[in-house]
Amino acid sequence: MLSLSLMMVLAAADKPVVSVLYFEARTRDEELVFAGKGLADMLTTDLVAWEGVRVVERTRLEEVLKEVDFQQTKYVDKKTAVKIGSALGADYLVVGSLQSAGDKLRVDARLVKAKTFEDVVSASETDSKDKIFDIEQRLANTLVAKIDDKLTANANARRKAKVPDLATVVAYGKVLDLSDKGQLEEAQAAMRALLSKTPTFLLARERQAELLKALEEFQKRKKDMIAGSAVELSKLIDKTLSDESRFSELNKEQQEHYLGMRLMKGKFLARVMKQFLTNREHFRVAKKGEEGRALTAMRDWYENQRRYVQEWERTARQFATVVNGVSYPPALSPNFAADEERLATESQFGSVTINDLGFENLARFVLEGFVEDGDHFRVRPVLGAADPKIDKAVRDEIEARVKDAIAKSAAGDKRAESNGVRLLNQLAEAAVMKGDIDAAVVAYQRVLDSFPFDSRSDWTEKRIKELLEGRGNEFRDINAWSNAMSECKDMDLRIGVEIYTRRMAQSGLKAIDEVATELGKCKVTRSNQGGVAYAYNTLAMASARAEDCDGYRKYVRKYLENDGSVSDMLGYNKNHVPWCKLGDVQKDLTWFKAALDRSWSVEFTRNLVSQKSNDKSVFFVRGSTDGPRVPDGVEEEMDLRLERGKDGTYTCVTGRWRRYWGEYIEGPCKVTVTKWAPDDGPGFDEGTFEITFPNAKGPDGRVQKVEISKGEFRTKRER
Repeated sequence: MLSLSLMMVLAAADKPVVSVLYFEARTRDEELVFAGKGLADMLTTDLVAWEGVRVVERTRLEEVLKEVDFQQTKYVDKKTAVKIGSALGADYLVVGSLQSAGDKLRVDARLVKAKTFEDVVSASETDSKDKIFDIEQRLANTLVAKIDDKLTANANARRKAKVPDLATVVAYGKVLDLSDKGQLEEAQAAMRALLSKTPTFLLARERQAELLKALEEFQKRKKDMIAGSAVELSKLIDKTLSDESRFSELNKEQQEHYLGMRLMKGKFLARVMKQFLTNREHFRVAKKGEEGRALTAMRDWYENQRRYVQEWERTARQFATVVNGVSYPPALSPNFAADEERLATESQFGSVTINDLGFENLARFVLEGFVEDGDHFRVRPVLGAADPKIDKAVRDEIEARVKDAIAKSAAGDKRAESNGVRLLNQLAEAAVMKGDIDAAVVAYQRVLDSFPFDSRSDWTEKRIKELLEGRGNEFRDINAWSNAMSECKDMDLRIGVEIYTRRMAQSGLKAIDEVATELGKCKVTRSNQGGVAYAYNTLAMASARAEDCDGYRKYVRKYLENDGSVSDMLGYNKNHVPWCKLGDVQKDLTWFKAALDRSWSVEFTRNLVSQKSNDKSVFFVRGSTDGPRVPDGVEEEMDLRLERGKDGTYTCVTGRWRRYWGEYIEGPCKVTVTKWAPDDGPGFDEGTFEITFPNAKGPDGRVQKVEISKGEFRTKRER
């Protein structure tokens, strides 16, 4: 059994980190390999029930095992364990093995120090295979042995891990293994079969919910993947386009096929581009750390589209039809071969249309980020912002084409007029996207001046007025943020923070940090604190959708520091951005903990607040917990009451603790406040405390003296 002295060592540490490695199969029975994974997950769930440690999530363990190229069937030696423990940031590892003989199962477990692989404690359990749950529970009880009556196992955890026999653990381990290998559809099918046979296996039901979310995410990303069909098609494309110098020698049908394959290559390159872009926003942002490769992919798409424009225009000239002096391009069809059609369909690239919109599509991509690979999407930042040379080249080409359109329009060419209007409209809307209203108005006015007989002149005039008057939702963020930066009013902050989406077109993910830096210049007051918190929450969610989970946690912290709701934040995380783990954001921000009788720790993790009375004569510090040692459905609470003396200093007059069995105990206390929150704004109070409860009654009715020492708190100030 784990000794009491060991538990004291662990409790004295500041939340030691423990990870349960997969149990090794010590027999030729391959089924035990899967049982080792299932058993480790069950034991991990039980260890979470002890609030004295932090337990590494299984998903994080799996990531590290892949990083160190650890095989499930491999023996965990000292060198490997130290490497795994270091990568996990773990203080202790649980390692073990399984052996079976007949209907008996033996499980050995060791708790070792991660840095040295030195044994701390070992345990061994043998029983019949249908008693696997009892074996696991006895091991768990050994590893989290009670300290007096103050630390108990969580009943919820016991119910979660309850299984009828070894076969169920094997089946569960197979589900986890399939999931870890990315075979999510197979894992889901296996999970359904498992739950059909064992509907009371609560832990499996929880994992099924996680699996369904992962499967949904997989299906969402599946369309972005470059699968075998797309790779095979790309080889056919490259073969077709291998000799560009011979293009003019091809007949019309061959040129049609060539142009179709050029457009198909654009779809393939757009798919490549997606590998470096997020897919959780209504636009796709270059991933953090992938900005360089995203830019390369964008340039590749641009170059391919530029060649398509040149090649199409050559075909249009070569096979044009002239009517009344006006040249009309031919109607073209890609003429794909059957295998090319099949591969394009399997790749979900959508249809291909050969037309004269090639340059407009190119310009729209460079200036506004629009592209498609079967799906239409927008890229952030736009290529024009990331590569000024390409931006200038495209704008110069637009000017040349507009000049040509003006000349042809004067000669009665309505097609040229329409093309010129669309190009100027693109310049205008690209300026609107940047927030440059003056440039947009100038571009639209050029439409009226250059093409006075355009059928949409009324719409253009109306659009100019909208821009000048600042009407429309597209300008709310600009105006509100401008006001917010001068006055920091609540509603301006709430509306204006959406400006990050506009700025992403120019600077990508950096736009979120840019807006946050500006937001940080606002003085937080009672009247705008809600708006500041809302703005930080918006930036946190934007970071998560851009798959920047470090940024997400950073701005969640800012949100909480500005009196954001913890429960709301947890709800946002669970329902909207579950792929970003919160980690210890809240625990690193606030705490209320102490040593009890110098042998084990007490920690309050909920509702950690402090408050001054209206006349500032009384100061309270409060916290509560519903942790694992507290039965389901109840809480424990502790509060400190300080009173202000004539000299203006605060002295603690009483500490009170409401125990989970309903007993209130009070006693004298000593508090030193090391940092005060401002009385007129959000902030945190910090300090140390000690309490003595001379007549504390336990759940058994026994009266004893209880001392709390080395107490620390950092609580959010409430008004």
